[in-house]
Amino acid sequence: MANYNSNVIISETVDQLKQQIKQLKRTEDILRQDNKALMNDNTRLRKEKDIWMKKSHENLRLSFNKGG
Repeated sequence: MANYNSNVIISETVDQLKQQIKQLKRTEDILRQDNKALMNDNTRLRKEKDIWMKKSHENLRLSFNKGG
């Protein structure tokens, strides 16, 4: 069983400890994949925002030129 308050893993047997280590490694791999996906999404969204901002600024500039 895992003691989440102190981050200490207590096992009755070596086999249980090995099982827990395998599970932690799987969890770590999943978290790494999730983190990579989030970083990719973040990069994509920043690029989309930059494109939108450039278009927005250009449209604003054009609207002032048409009005004057």
